[in-house]
Amino acid sequence: MSDTLTVRIPGREKDVWQKVAQRVGEDLSEFARKAVRQRVQAVQAEQGSPWDDLLGSVSTDAPPATNAKVREAMRAKRA
Repeated sequence: MSDTLTVRIPGREKDVWQKVAQRVGEDLSEFARKAVRQRVQAVQAEQGSPWDDLLGSVSTDAPPATNAKVREAMRAKRA
C-alpha cells in the first residue's frame, strides 16, 4: 500500500534534483524516495529506531515453538 507525500521546494532546487536524478538513471520521484529513506536511516542510526524499545523484549531462553512442541505442551496439560 502506498501513500502520497507532497513536498514544496524551490523551482531551482527541483531542477537540480531532476538533473541529478537523470544522471543516475532515475525519475525524480524515485530519486526523492531514496533520498528520504537514506535520511531516515541516518537519523535512526544516530538517534535509534522507534522499534529499539520493542526489540529484545522477547525471551530467547526457550526454543522456538514448533507444531510438535505445541502438541507436546497440550498433551502435558491434559495429563
